Amino acid sequence: MKTLKKEELSLIYWLLKRDLIIFLRDYKGYLLNVIIWIIIDVGIFAYVMPYFGLHANFGTFIAAGIVSSLGMFEAMHSATLFVDDLENDKQVTYDLTLPISSNLVFIQRALLYTVRMILLSVFVVPISKVLFWYKVDLTHFSLYKFISMFLISNLMYGFFGLWMISFIKEMESIRNIWTRIIFPMWFLGGYQFSWQSMVAISPILGYVALINPITYIMEGARVAIMGQAHYLNFWLCLGAIMLFALVFAFRGIYLLRKRLDTV
Repeated sequence: MKTLKKEELSLIYWLLKRDLIIFLRDYKGYLLNVIIWIIIDVGIFAYVMPYFGLHANFGTFIAAGIVSSLGMFEAMHSATLFVDDLENDKQVTYDLTLPISSNLVFIQRALLYTVRMILLSVFVVPISKVLFWYKVDLTHFSLYKFISMFLISNLMYGFFGLWMISFIKEMESIRNIWTRIIFPMWFLGGYQFSWQSMVAISPILGYVALINPITYIMEGARVAIMGQAHYLNFWLCLGAIMLFALVFAFRGIYLLRKRLDTV
């Protein structure tokens, strides 16, 4: 296997630094968006929905769902920006002229997406706890499980963003992709329900959900935050996410090279 040269690593670092500086200019605004989501969603499910029969701990359940969801939405946003760049500024075209392989350019993009996702979602649990205190129960919180799931799932989302670019032929198609791919994957992936509850109601839908990577991210995050009971095995979730990350990485890079004629 070819080893990375010092010059290639230096270029990847420079590209990451360049793109993160641009992202951090609006970081406060992005973080405000996350806080608004937390206040509305966790607040409603922690204080209002228990009156309709939901468990009092559902605020914690939703907080874990937000942690799991931000990466997916950022992946789609990043894919949209990539396609917009192809149609307008063509920054990626410049990046491909640098003395590194196209594979490394695309891996750099996936790493950039991953870092942005981490910066957006890392404060969800602390902010939820501070804002809603006893309504967000962290009694069974496992730090090492959370860190493992948090890093691996966001890395998967980074390569998922690359893979999604292949579905966006032009900016006009984004609406259909949100409606036909992103929303079904997210909602049926268990944002508002556990896999156990789905399989109890419909075993067929439950087992179909196992081909959805979002299912494993939602379940794994809830195990890390709320404990193993009532959720898919944590290590099964982590292993599945790693497998999906590899699939999205190889497939996403291949499709990008084909689209940009760098094969």
